[in-house]
Amino acid sequence: MKIIAFYLPQYHPIQENNEWWGNGFTEWTNVSKARPQFNGHYQPHIPADMGFYDLRLSETRESQAKLAKKYGIDAFCYYHYWFNGKMLLERPFNEVVESGKPDHEFCLCWANENWTKRWDGMDQHILIKQNYEEYDPSEHIRWLSQAFKDSRYIKINNRPLFLIYRASDIPNLKEVITSWRTEIKEQGFDDIYVVCANNSQNILSIQDITEAGFDAVYEFAPNLKDFDERLSVSSIPGLNIYSYKKIVERDMKKKVDSEIPIFPCVFPSWDNTPRRSNNATVIQNEDASLYSTWLINSIEKVKEFSVEEQLVFINAWNEWGEGCHLEPDLKHGHMFLEATKNALTGKQYNNGLNAVLKNNDLAKIKGSIKFDSRRPLYIWGTGVAGQRILEFFKSAKIHVVGFIDGNESKVNTIVNGLKVYSRSILRSDNDYAPFVCIASMFHEDIEPLLIESNYVRNIDYVVNISNATIKKEYKKDQTQIVIEHGCYCNICGFGKFVTRNAVEICEKCGSKPHERMLIEILSEELGVGGLPLSEWLNLRDMNLLNVGAVSEEIPFLNLVFQSAYVETLERNAPIISCTEFDYALFSLKNETEVHSLIDNINSGSFFSSKIIILAHNEMLYDKLLSLMNCLNNKISKIERMYWMYKTGFQHVLIVDNQI
Repeated sequence: MKIIAFYLPQYHPIQENNEWWGNGFTEWTNVSKARPQFNGHYQPHIPADMGFYDLRLSETRESQAKLAKKYGIDAFCYYHYWFNGKMLLERPFNEVVESGKPDHEFCLCWANENWTKRWDGMDQHILIKQNYEEYDPSEHIRWLSQAFKDSRYIKINNRPLFLIYRASDIPNLKEVITSWRTEIKEQGFDDIYVVCANNSQNILSIQDITEAGFDAVYEFAPNLKDFDERLSVSSIPGLNIYSYKKIVERDMKKKVDSEIPIFPCVFPSWDNTPRRSNNATVIQNEDASLYSTWLINSIEKVKEFSVEEQLVFINAWNEWGEGCHLEPDLKHGHMFLEATKNALTGKQYNNGLNAVLKNNDLAKIKGSIKFDSRRPLYIWGTGVAGQRILEFFKSAKIHVVGFIDGNESKVNTIVNGLKVYSRSILRSDNDYAPFVCIASMFHEDIEPLLIESNYVRNIDYVVNISNATIKKEYKKDQTQIVIEHGCYCNICGFGKFVTRNAVEICEKCGSKPHERMLIEILSEELGVGGLPLSEWLNLRDMNLLNVGAVSEEIPFLNLVFQSAYVETLERNAPIISCTEFDYALFSLKNETEVHSLIDNINSGSFFSSKIIILAHNEMLYDKLLSLMNCLNNKISKIERMYWMYKTGFQHVLIVDNQI
């Protein structure tokens, strides 16, 4: 199985682009000037980890490969621009071959389309043309063989993998492929493995492709040729806006009869606004779980092929000009990379939060995690949460080997009868790697350390399971430890609910679903997920003024915070009177409340580093987002989160770093 991401080498200046588009032009020129075309439109996409990089730098290429490998991308497929001996954008790939760096597999896709002023390969305003009358297949293969002979180049049974982007443009296609096969054998290979792209420019049927001599097909995505009004979600003049969800659902149901393998291709999002401005095609996706579901489905599809032919393509590693990139941006960070890594283990991506939402309500947080009982069990964190989880395991008669702590002064001490180890214990020579239960409010700092050791969440470690049922499950040849999140109120910790007017209310504290939802998000932000509010508010090392404040829209929660504030810190100032705090929570039920919140932000009535807002329906969410986009001088980042309920969607907006 190989996961291959398409790679665009456009991020460095070349003489031709200087002449055609102006001095210093690269793909970043288009990316940086993109602007939103409608309310809620995500543009521009600004790169995060590596900034506006230059592919002439070896350090950049090596950083890309390191990041890709970390998240399960096995190889890059570099676009190859060949015009009868003349090449464009060839420098990055040539230096990869010549230097032997980075140590990351690759293959080539011949992007055999005309370069035009329209950025889509159409025939108007041609800058440089593919002249097939003068095309020499043997010359081309001789040049390609320099790359094919590289040990990093992907081969299928000693046959270099070579993709063709616009096969139907090539006259005498069958004869050209035959010439390639003849020449490649002269170069010492058994044959060449040629793959045809099925994209919006392709006019060949699967039978035509097979008869022309191709070994396989890859389903380039998005294939705009297949789109129709059933996938459209807007009629804004000039723009083509499609539903990512509908595209994913349709592709997963698609079945094609073929004598040759058909390799699936997925994409995280797609938007060519940087290139086409107000004439763009937009397939905006901010739900990584949809993407991971699609990728999981694609992985399952190729398992019917031979091992060397189990290939899944991702469009793309770095198509920033088409809003189609796994590389991190400022808004989504590593979200799509994390979703990719999760998909490789068959797990759905859950947008970073620890809860699985069911039955219309966050009161019922359920999750099931299983691991082999022969794996030594450690708890990372020696504080209150760690010792409580130890009691859980003891009551289930499950042996815990010890604690792990990043504080060197605690290492080799004894806590609650167990030794405290450093994280070096993770590098175990035992046949069974340690399973780690993180019980710390600093889990965001701990998780990267586990990931460095190739640990996978919910398979090799779990985060904050304070309210859970732990038991042993006996099978024929194996005993497993099962951790099941129980049903409880995440405000008071009580486990019984009553339904009043179709709303599930906690019988003890009277909290409603939207209140519990906001508290769950806040607890995750603070790194205390899994602990009820009633417990983590009473941790004496937490200053409530800086932990959170709740807006007047949720009077019950105001009372909880105020009561805990007075009780814990023995002060009398009600928390609702504070005008400066780290977190503000809002639950908006109508347009009046939306406008009131926007007015407060705009007037500077309060200052907060993060505002968490729950909109009770999509109309309110759209209204809120529209008004938020007018506050660019007040906010620096907006994150969108979806929460699936039995009755539909609830929308959560997190506004970061208000200024």
